Amino acid sequence: MTIKKRKRDDVLDIEYKENVEIKRLRLDEIDEAKSRFAQSVATKLHLPEFNNFLNTPEGSDMFNVLYRNQVHCNMSSILGGVGTKAKQCFEDLYNLWFDENEEKTKYLQTLENNGVNLSTISSILSKARAKAKQAFEDIILNGARAKAKQSFKVIYNLWFDNEGNPTQCLQTLEKHEVSLSTISSFLGGTGAKAKQAFEALYYLWFDNEGNSTKYLQTLEKNGVNLSNISGILSGGTEAKQAFEELYKLWFDEKGEKTQYLQILEDNRVNLSNISSILHRTGAKAKQAFEELYKLWFDSEGNPTKYLTDFTNVGFKISSLTGSLRGIGANACSVLKEFHKVCFDDEGNKTKYLEDFTKACFKISNLSGILGGAGANICSALKKFHKVCFDKNGNKTKYLEDFTKADFEMHHLSSVFCGSGTKAASIFKKFHSICFDDEGNPTKYLKDFTKLKICFRPSDLCSILSHGADSLEEFHDFCFDNAGKPKKYLRDFIKVEFTPKLLSRVLHGAGGNICSALKEFHKVCFDKNGNKTKYLEDFMNSGFKMSNLSYILLLTGTNAASILQEFHALCFQKEYLSHFLAEKELFDLDKFSNKLLNGAGLKTCSSFKKLHDLCFDETGARTEYLNSLIEEYTNVGDGTVDFNQIFNSLDEECKRFKKDPAVS
Repeated sequence: MTIKKRKRDDVLDIEYKENVEIKRLRLDEIDEAKSRFAQSVATKLHLPEFNNFLNTPEGSDMFNVLYRNQVHCNMSSILGGVGTKAKQCFEDLYNLWFDENEEKTKYLQTLENNGVNLSTISSILSKARAKAKQAFEDIILNGARAKAKQSFKVIYNLWFDNEGNPTQCLQTLEKHEVSLSTISSFLGGTGAKAKQAFEALYYLWFDNEGNSTKYLQTLEKNGVNLSNISGILSGGTEAKQAFEELYKLWFDEKGEKTQYLQILEDNRVNLSNISSILHRTGAKAKQAFEELYKLWFDSEGNPTKYLTDFTNVGFKISSLTGSLRGIGANACSVLKEFHKVCFDDEGNKTKYLEDFTKACFKISNLSGILGGAGANICSALKKFHKVCFDKNGNKTKYLEDFTKADFEMHHLSSVFCGSGTKAASIFKKFHSICFDDEGNPTKYLKDFTKLKICFRPSDLCSILSHGADSLEEFHDFCFDNAGKPKKYLRDFIKVEFTPKLLSRVLHGAGGNICSALKEFHKVCFDKNGNKTKYLEDFMNSGFKMSNLSYILLLTGTNAASILQEFHALCFQKEYLSHFLAEKELFDLDKFSNKLLNGAGLKTCSSFKKLHDLCFDETGARTEYLNSLIEEYTNVGDGTVDFNQIFNSLDEECKRFKKDPAVS
């Protein structure tokens, strides 16, 4: 007993020492962060005074609250170099963010509930410094002071009412797919002038009733939304002027397209593509646009080599602009450099493109991988090429091993899509997980592809799309140490919801693939692996697992919630029975494989709109459906061309899928 007690005491002593060490390291970490914070906020002359305050019990407690909430960097961004007023500004801003109980104030809570955190606020106020409290109040607080115009009742009152609910102003913006986070983005750096900058733009786009002005109507008619425009105008008090200058380049006084816009569209370049490249150019937007236009088109409006060479080899404008997203005012120089890397003087592909196309990489695959590389696209392409090919253009072991394991290039491009500047390093790491030094598949690959599991390379790459770093975690989530499937995979395979079908549904979950599969499994099965009502009801109604996979196609992390909502519409609202009662027109295969296929996040809204188009709440045909049936009924013999009716409904569904998603 004495020996056991001594051992237990030794263990407790070790644990105590470990806890003390962890606590000491934690305090050291906070002290280091506090020191960096003080240096950022106070000037060198006033640093000792501010440091002394931060080391008092009061100052230390306040900083610890900031650190615990991980917002100390945001505050230092706002107050950077404030000087003699460091202590006062620090206290003022702290008291706006946290109450006496060290909890976030209602103002912060309301903002965060609407998708805006202190990172976005600090971006807006990054130039406010000594005026940070006033500027923050200008943006955040409702209330009254003697100088209400300069401090209270400004943007917060425009955004939220006293209960924290969105006002008509905010609802109007959200209706046009401009989130509060987006608004914060284009107000970045406006500091104390954020209110004026916001109001100037808002009332340029909307009247007092929230109706679109001619500016917005013209943009929307031409397929440009405010989300695109706000991306261009990010960060500047001159956003209104920049918008007006751009608008005049694109449209005349009657709202008709100018020559600039007409030539762009004749060459399949739309304003969404342009806005992607010109992201955050702000006051320089007009100049950046004109320079980009002149690079792509000559004085007669004919495309130059900087456009035709790319499109001739298979670059789509949308993917090219996506790869170059955010290069802004540097657009022309980056495009010229990228062109030089990709083509010789005669417009022929250099090795950086040629080697990829010889290895069956489509240009669309390559541009997808480079997505988001921006100004670093040239180095990103060169580094990725070096990983894939030797100096003679032959495949390296990295590419060869995947080819031998039946991976096709478009499979790999799905995994690495959007890797941008990290494409090379992600590819090498993914290879090291999948293969050993001799090029043999490791357990992380073999367990998925073995006979009883049957993940094909295409399925594995699809389900890991944008999530190459998640393979090990996903493997350990799906298999035990002996390589046997855990319930999250086993239960689906048992009901013939195969890996192929799962990859359809969970495609796009990326790094969240494990939580997405866990939540989807939780909705489909109980703790004993039996089907829940969600699966049972669909199967009893004749649904095959393939039908559900098409309906839930590309829902990713939202698959579980969309299945639940779709189930409620089908069975609680009885929408499904209304459709299936029209046997000649609807069946489950047409329904899933055609009408709702690919609706993704808009599955339920599209389903409801289609139902309301065809039926009332009791299931009776609407006037619209009756008129369609009448239109396609042969007067002579009374036969109905149901295929034509179905095609008309399919066109409506395509439109529903493109409608703005409801928040």
